[in-house]
Amino acid sequence: MDVQFEQKTREENAGETVEDARTGGRITFLDRGVDEEGAYLSIEGVLPVDVSSGPARYHPRAAARAEVIAGRAIVELDGEERILLPGKSTAVTATTPHAIRNDGAAPLIVHTIFGHQVILRLQSRDSTILKLEDSIHLY
Repeated sequence: MDVQFEQKTREENAGETVEDARTGGRITFLDRGVDEEGAYLSIEGVLPVDVSSGPARYHPRAAARAEVIAGRAIVELDGEERILLPGKSTAVTATTPHAIRNDGAAPLIVHTIFGHQVILRLQSRDSTILKLEDSIHLY
């Protein structure tokens, strides 16, 4: 889904939903802005049963952290697949090809945060250390 978004204020974006009429998948913008950690964008994605995000793609300048809230996800990162269940998350560095599909019996709900400083803050809870770009521009 290649969609262009006009620049809006944080309040104008909150709650806005974009739906893919072909698959029924949708993205809701939860929050965006700049805080002491840097720029960020928070979204909720919902994929119906047996629906994928499409072919693997990458974001040239945006790292992300995605957490499964409900459902069962098959996440492809740089050609390798992994299963994510509720409460589990994964980090996607900028330029890493990735895709996600709903492999469960119920809608898949995923919360994703874009922005390198946010990723570092979330990642600090884990033992994994990410090397991320110094500068990220959200688009």
